[in-house]
Amino acid sequence: MKKAIALILAAVSLMLASCGKGASVSYKEIRNRLEPATVFASDGKYKSYTETLTYYDENGNDGYSYSVCIEPASDNAYGYNIIQKDSEYSVYACDGKVFAENDGKLYSVILISETYYEYIESYLTCSHDFDGLSYHQLYSKKSDDGVITVAYEAKMTIEVAAKYSSMGFEIGDSLLATYEIYGDYITDEISYTLKKANGTEKPLLRREFSYSEKASGGFSSLPEDDTAKVTVIFNYGKDDESKSVFTAQKNCYLGISGGNINASFFIDSELTVPFSPGKVFISGDLTLYAVYN
Repeated sequence: MKKAIALILAAVSLMLASCGKGASVSYKEIRNRLEPATVFASDGKYKSYTETLTYYDENGNDGYSYSVCIEPASDNAYGYNIIQKDSEYSVYACDGKVFAENDGKLYSVILISETYYEYIESYLTCSHDFDGLSYHQLYSKKSDDGVITVAYEAKMTIEVAAKYSSMGFEIGDSLLATYEIYGDYITDEISYTLKKANGTEKPLLRREFSYSEKASGGFSSLPEDDTAKVTVIFNYGKDDESKSVFTAQKNCYLGISGGNINASFFIDSELTVPFSPGKVFISGDLTLYAVYN
């Protein structure tokens, strides 16, 4: 995933300032350069952008890993297309439609309570919980081939310590974030390390970034448009009954993203047969029934 990108001195002069432990590198500017809107808006050079996240296991070896690929949608109204994949599961958000793939089955996913853009919005910040801490720079150094390594440290907050207590986070610990940056301040890799109060360190997460001047081609396997209507009736037969109609792709299994609605879905009006992923195949228009939990 390493890239040979010529260092642009003009950009460096704007972002570097002399300091005792190497040049001072703006953390805010680095984060801004990771935003998809910045990556794709610069000069139209890049057509896709992939982040691979790898968590380390207890022994410091590579553990769970997944990737997220982002590229501009063919229709500007939808902003971006997204592919998220791990070893078992894939999600495709493409030009207003959402698909999922698992165990050899392709699902057409209806969005119950959110728009397409709201669904993909969490992918567009290129941010992890670890990025929300207040970092100060420890050092920066530049290699002979132009790679800039910058290390930052942040004190643990109560919120992050509580959320990641299973990973050994405690108040009094610190988080180290080390960035490898190439020309034009394009981040190639971020490594996060937990620094315990007693000084011991434990690797946590590695995020690797790649940028391509070509579209990913990852959406080519999705089916051509052939849609059916999916009607969802809430509180069927009651005074507050309501109905919403969605569009789903035929010849796929039906998937549901409830968003911020907490509800149970059924395939019969008597509410005796719960909806189950992988059980409802879309061959034509269909109706589901829902009750709020």
